[in-house]
Amino acid sequence: MEELENPFLGVNEDHPNSRSHTNLSVLCLFNAYANIIRRNETAPITGGEGHMLEIGKIWARLGVNVEMMTTKSGHTVCRDHGLRVNSVVLPLDGNRLGVIASYLLRMVQGPLIALKIRHEVTCTYSSTDILPDILPALVVKFLNPHKPIMVCWIFHLVSHFSSRPGSKIRNIISFLSQEVSLAIMRRYSDVVFVDNSEVKNKLKSLGFNEGSIHVVPLGIDKKSIDNSKPIPSMSYDACYLGRLHATKGVNDLAAIWRLVTDTKKSAKLAVIGSDPTRNMLLRLQEEFTQYGLKDNVDFLGLVPRKSLFSVLKTCKIFLSPSYEEGWGIAVCEAMAAGLVPVVYDLQPYREFFRGGVVPVPVGDRRALAKAIIELVSDEDKRIELRQKAILCASQYSWDNTANKELQVIKNTQLCHDD
Repeated sequence: MEELENPFLGVNEDHPNSRSHTNLSVLCLFNAYANIIRRNETAPITGGEGHMLEIGKIWARLGVNVEMMTTKSGHTVCRDHGLRVNSVVLPLDGNRLGVIASYLLRMVQGPLIALKIRHEVTCTYSSTDILPDILPALVVKFLNPHKPIMVCWIFHLVSHFSSRPGSKIRNIISFLSQEVSLAIMRRYSDVVFVDNSEVKNKLKSLGFNEGSIHVVPLGIDKKSIDNSKPIPSMSYDACYLGRLHATKGVNDLAAIWRLVTDTKKSAKLAVIGSDPTRNMLLRLQEEFTQYGLKDNVDFLGLVPRKSLFSVLKTCKIFLSPSYEEGWGIAVCEAMAAGLVPVVYDLQPYREFFRGGVVPVPVGDRRALAKAIIELVSDEDKRIELRQKAILCASQYSWDNTANKELQVIKNTQLCHDD
């Protein structure tokens, strides 16, 4: 176990509540970040990981005693993103072994290290529902003498492997491991945060206590988005931003863009996203080449956060053919940046982004392409929808998310103490 010093994290003196939560001590489990080191690629920050980084910074600023249990790569990510708190670091993160093997290694190390945590902890906070974040929380809940409450996050429920796109083996492992996590959380968690009502209703049907489930919308960094300026040398009709994974609909991208270019011959697409294994990226590049679209697409890879919003602002349309989504941080960021998202009609978008996105039936590539063509061709309509998108995105911020979660935790703690 490696104890790292706590570099001073500046407190926002202008915030009226910056010291109002000093009685809270939260152990955050951040063991799921998988920085698979292959071909000099770095794993992207997913929605759940980005959420933990932002919430951790805000809570620390508010005076919460935030402590992290994480991997070496997770600790590096925290420091790089300005989350500088006390950390208990797993000695082996197993990144070079691949995602599955690294998770198995962390599932062993996490609980063993959790056995040694004897100091006061108000609550454990599992940043994901993945077992490396759930098992240590369970150990601390029962063996820590201060009997902390157990708080967990579920961002989406994995579809059954028989119908989920992508690798069958990976999908079986993902589904079964989440089933184990759900069984643990159903029995032992005190608070379960979810990011949409569909997940809440499914959890209720699985036997979760309705009173412990809380829907909390996620957020965006609107200040960074507003301060970013478009790059003059870049211009795209549309962009895709996200993991290069089958569930994100990347297998639909080439076919959709072929339909777009049948009408708009020079339409240009930017694909932003990382694929550490490069398998999906190479297949995607091959598909665009086969369709004769090599000059109609730029694969930009993993764009650094500091320039991401500047790249987004060079685009007109945000293309999201995702088949699974918990909330849609990238969609909300795109709206705030002034893009009009064209999306498959998923429940979270209907719940949170109604009026801000253009939905089409799930899997209907032709309808998605048609909507893009109409928006690229009709500037007046695009400007009208752009304003609606910006207004929709303005409702959401990480401060709102952090404060809502904190209030739920405090209320639960009070009931637990009584």
